Amino acid sequence: MAIGDDTVPLPRPSSPCGGDDITCGVAHTLAAARMRSAPLPRRDTPHHTWLMWRSNGSRARGAAGIPAAGTQHRERARAREMPLSASQRRRTHAQQNSPPAHAANRSLRGRQAEACGSSLHALSGYCIHSRCDPGTCCQLAGSLRLAPPVAPSLLLFLHIEKTGGSTVMEWLARNVRPKDALARRLSMSVRYPDAECFMCDQFGLLDCGRSPACKAGSRNFFMCNGAQFSRPSWDQLQVAVEFHAYAKAFFQSTVVPRLGELRALYEGAGGTVVVMTLLREPVSHLISVYQMWPPVRPYESERNRLPTLDFAAWARGTAGVQVAALGAQNLLRMTPMVRGMHTTRSCAGQARCIEACDHLSEAIKMLSLFDVVGTPDCMQSALLAAGAKLRLRRESSSDGWLRMSSVAGRLRPRELIRESPRAVHPGQAVYEASRVRWEQLNASTRDEVLNVVGRCDLALYRSALERAEQTLPGRRGQCNQTRTPVRSSLA
Repeated sequence: MAIGDDTVPLPRPSSPCGGDDITCGVAHTLAAARMRSAPLPRRDTPHHTWLMWRSNGSRARGAAGIPAAGTQHRERARAREMPLSASQRRRTHAQQNSPPAHAANRSLRGRQAEACGSSLHALSGYCIHSRCDPGTCCQLAGSLRLAPPVAPSLLLFLHIEKTGGSTVMEWLARNVRPKDALARRLSMSVRYPDAECFMCDQFGLLDCGRSPACKAGSRNFFMCNGAQFSRPSWDQLQVAVEFHAYAKAFFQSTVVPRLGELRALYEGAGGTVVVMTLLREPVSHLISVYQMWPPVRPYESERNRLPTLDFAAWARGTAGVQVAALGAQNLLRMTPMVRGMHTTRSCAGQARCIEACDHLSEAIKMLSLFDVVGTPDCMQSALLAAGAKLRLRRESSSDGWLRMSSVAGRLRPRELIRESPRAVHPGQAVYEASRVRWEQLNASTRDEVLNVVGRCDLALYRSALERAEQTLPGRRGQCNQTRTPVRSSLA
């Protein structure tokens, strides 16, 4: 799609997402159009297959001030007063009619930078505004190229931190941009920074008000460089929306109260709405959160700083983190470097301060709204159940495993995707200091941690396991396989 009135259509290059077109975030300028007439190198990479090298032989190189190729062979032959062999003549001819790689690459980079100007950056022959996310734009372009589905579907995924949500998002991405010749089954997957804008733009029934995520000039799902793009409608999409980090509050306050109306809207169009989340065994969840965001002093060197609190002292302020993520988002705090993920209390205007565990009943009630509730121990069943309830295109068991496999290739071992984002890395002192193992903790620390999770997170996890048995057929007793004492207490 061209932007503006002074644009000229360009040849269709490969898009940054591997498709054959892109309609969002692209500025085809006149300067970029003039790039076609300049000599450009032939490349075998997808980003340059559309660029044709038009060589004028040695005259073009001489005009550009580049020494003619193959002169070394001629000079050596003249020095030895010997004629060139047939192979040398062929090699010399090939060198004369192909540009030096380093000079051509420099020339291409310079021409692209000059064509795009200062406000845009060059990417695969396109001039893209820095505010545009190429992945999102390509997903939007791909959804427009797909034929409308027989029935629209919407997946609302509540991604609670450190419960396996990154694995779910990777699986969704593989349904949008499949590899290994697999079929595409989703129109697009909306990540949490764009979730509020997408939902408010598509569904007028949501009480969004003046949403700060969609005002002009902000990072907008359908806007790039101030230009509005044509967009698909919800009844033409099979789409997944992630609610993570700060977007969880929008899910609780705006989406959940209108969930019944959303379901009725899709049912009227012959579609479906699926709500999904994952919860995790409380002890392993706390250990994973501590390893991800150990409390440190931000001003210290990344290489030398150590945790300011040990695991037991930090865990005292984390009672009810999963309860707060479901039923009291206002009491959940995330300060990655100072305190990590923890809960707080609300004391304003209250005779008694309200804590996260006081919202346990609301969190358990919230579980009944989810169509798919899983745990990391039964991730495969949760993904298959989500695909079935979304009415995605059916595929063979081998293709399904390939889509969920952690390694590419049909002949590789069947290992499930395992996405493990990190905030600290090996080589930093805090990395080793925060590697907590349950088996290595002393008895008093174990008792203290069990007391923390026993306040409310353990009761929520029991309810999640019951809901998982209802939403994941055939997985009775298989969604809790952890090695902590919590497993035996739930047996």
